[in-house]
Amino acid sequence: METTEKLDPKLFRDYDIRGVVPWLVDKRSVYFGKVGKPETNLAPLDAAEAYVIARALAEYLKPKRVLVGRDTRLSADKFFEAFTHGLVDAGVRVDDPGVTTTSMVYFASGKYGYDATVNITASHTPREINGFKLTRENTKIIGAGSGMEELKAIALLGKFSSPLEKGKVAKVEILGDYVNHVTDLIEPSRIGRFKLVLDTSNGPMYRPLEKIIPLLNCEIVKLNFEPDGEFPAHDPNPLIPENREQVRQTVKAMRADLGVMWDGDADRIMFIDDQNNLVPGDFMTALYARYFLARNPGATVVYNAPSSWVVKDTVAKFGGRAVMHRTGHAFIKQKNREVDALFAGEHSAHYYFKHTYYAENDLIPFLAILDLMTEEKKSLSQLLKELGDYYVSGEINFEVQDREASVAAVKRAYRNALHVYFIDGVSVEFPDWHFNVRPSANDPVVRLNVETRRQKDLASRIEEVVRVIGGRRI
Repeated sequence: METTEKLDPKLFRDYDIRGVVPWLVDKRSVYFGKVGKPETNLAPLDAAEAYVIARALAEYLKPKRVLVGRDTRLSADKFFEAFTHGLVDAGVRVDDPGVTTTSMVYFASGKYGYDATVNITASHTPREINGFKLTRENTKIIGAGSGMEELKAIALLGKFSSPLEKGKVAKVEILGDYVNHVTDLIEPSRIGRFKLVLDTSNGPMYRPLEKIIPLLNCEIVKLNFEPDGEFPAHDPNPLIPENREQVRQTVKAMRADLGVMWDGDADRIMFIDDQNNLVPGDFMTALYARYFLARNPGATVVYNAPSSWVVKDTVAKFGGRAVMHRTGHAFIKQKNREVDALFAGEHSAHYYFKHTYYAENDLIPFLAILDLMTEEKKSLSQLLKELGDYYVSGEINFEVQDREASVAAVKRAYRNALHVYFIDGVSVEFPDWHFNVRPSANDPVVRLNVETRRQKDLASRIEEVVRVIGGRRI
């Protein structure tokens, strides 16, 4: 069989497949009038493309059983129908678990031995975008350097085998096993009584939370638990300050112990502490190091290059081994397996656990911090204060004409620094400060993170590196 549908190569990215759904682009859309133009850096993606990608996946892996989940986006059901149609036409048995978080799909890959899994999602992006996160056997991600190039080539060629018979679709239930697996690691009944504000961003996280909440002795305020692909309260991206404002105001009004947000597919979890401050992902990673290393002395923790020194310092303090690696779930998961990491954390608030097949999890970080607060009888802000003083810039983004040229300029300017690493863009260390500059995987953007030992030095160090990067701050 040969398809006449021509795919845009830009659909295939380092970590996933993603594009703009044309029929969702309207006057409300940030992509209004821009579909397919370079400024979006995303190609059109609809049911026809979904079908071809499914056929390419079947051609590449020759799977017998594939699980296909989906988030709550407006295009989710249409994409599910097209993708499963492609797999069925290729002779594949498809299992349908219904609405899923990405963590649920990764769990199913490891638990049930699927030949491949797919979650139909565009993660934290706005309503008019959708895509696919893919694994092969044993929760191994299909990404850059781990199968995405091969899958892309097959999809673009558009020539597929004809099976002797078609496959079929069957409903399956995985939620109960998923929650049981997580609670085998952390028992909810251990957790003390807290007042919590939980925001699922109208995404799929409502499903596992509805199973967990009855097991907690906590007062819960629910925000945006209704599955709604319009994302009426805010876009499902907790990294953007205005999207966090509803949680922050509710934490303040309720005098809550904690606010928690999940993104559009729930593989990112972010916390607002009792002082109404956003807690950066690398500082949460340090607290998880404290929690898990107390239970697993000497274990390995992976963290990404832009992270604060608080991670490696805390891992060392509690007797673990810290391993720095490249940002991005496809790369972190490969490293997790390579070094047999107990867990990993990124500054962007993704957390990975050996217990869940080295993949991200949406419940363990939530339960672990509550368990640590219970054990220590301390608030989250108190636990953070005990980590020590670290002065960080947060991630600063620059639009540039040439990503690689900007990174190369930084390499030249700092080639004589104390330590220079090229794990993820360029990381430069001096005794009293360090920074990381890395190119975006998909956009004409360079990202900068700076940290100093003294607060008074932070602004000048940022400006020093900014002059080398060039570009427009966004």
